[in-house]
Amino acid sequence: MKKALAAALGLSLVMSSLPAYAGDLSVVMIGEETAADTVSLDDIKLGTVYPIDGYASIMPIEFFYYDFFAQFGESGDYSAVNRGGWNMDVVASYSDSHMSSDSWRFTDAGWMESGDNAQFAWLAMDITNLQKTPVDFIEEISVKVTYKEEYEFIGWIRQIDTDLIDKSTSDRGVRRSVGNPEDYPNTIVLNPGKTHDIDMLYTGHYIIGCTLPNYVVSDTKSPLYLEINLGGNELTYKINK
Repeated sequence: MKKALAAALGLSLVMSSLPAYAGDLSVVMIGEETAADTVSLDDIKLGTVYPIDGYASIMPIEFFYYDFFAQFGESGDYSAVNRGGWNMDVVASYSDSHMSSDSWRFTDAGWMESGDNAQFAWLAMDITNLQKTPVDFIEEISVKVTYKEEYEFIGWIRQIDTDLIDKSTSDRGVRRSVGNPEDYPNTIVLNPGKTHDIDMLYTGHYIIGCTLPNYVVSDTKSPLYLEINLGGNELTYKINK
């Protein structure tokens, strides 16, 4: 009995001295969420960081109008690719502009199109979580665009996960679509049903968007504001002042 007990104790000591793997390598968060005062930020600028104490740090990155963009499918199978071949009618990523043998394409992705009579207003924004718990910022954001202080359009939000797309040719990969100009986002957004939380002090990448009629887009002289409510904080990006 004593020998069995000693053997078990020895095994326990050996196991405790072995290096740990996998789970212990992830970031472990400790702390409690604290309430933060809300703020109102009018006329936010691209490339400027806007910290909101105890909540988030926000940086608008770029604004464009686009006719279409790439989005992952509903299955969420981001590893579904056809390597060694490509089809330019679907979302493709490749190592260089000459379609080398390393070219490949996502099979669980496709194109979102605005149609002939509208365009997508596209504001890319990074949001760093300053809270002490994970946050799904998609659930925290609502968007609208106001035109001429009179007309309002409901917006939408998409999330980008840069770990899921190829980075061999640029910051966020390269995409192509047959018969369309190259003036569209070089990224693939997540399916709205497959978004995820942002951990403490990590940064999430988002598209704050709205589908606008061509009439509104072409009128560059009238006031056009993209208004964002982020967890009760009000942010306004003035497309046209």
